[in-house]
Amino acid sequence: ECSVRGTYSEVEPPTMTVETWLFEGWPDAEAVESMVLEEANGVTKLTVKLAFRDKAGRDHMDKFDGQEDSFDKMEDYLRSLLDPEGTVSG
Repeated sequence: ECSVRGTYSEVEPPTMTVETWLFEGWPDAEAVESMVLEEANGVTKLTVKLAFRDKAGRDHMDKFDGQEDSFDKMEDYLRSLLDPEGTVSG
C-alpha cells in the first residue's frame, strides 16, 4: 500500500499542474511537484520536477526513488503497443 497526498496550487488544463507532494512513508521528503505537458509535431512531452524543501528530503528521494523505474516501465509498455515500424498496432 502506498499513500501520496498533496494540494494543488496551480492548474492550467490541459497543460500544467503544480502541487505539494508528500509520500506518507517519508515525511522528510515533502516537495512541490510540477507536471507540464508540451505537444510538438504530434508528440507529447511530459516534464515532471520535484523541488524539495531541504537537502535531506532531496537526498532521501535520491536514495529510494522509484518514480524513474515507474516511468521506464510505462515507456516499455507503450513501446510494446507499437508494431515493428514504430506505429500504433491494432
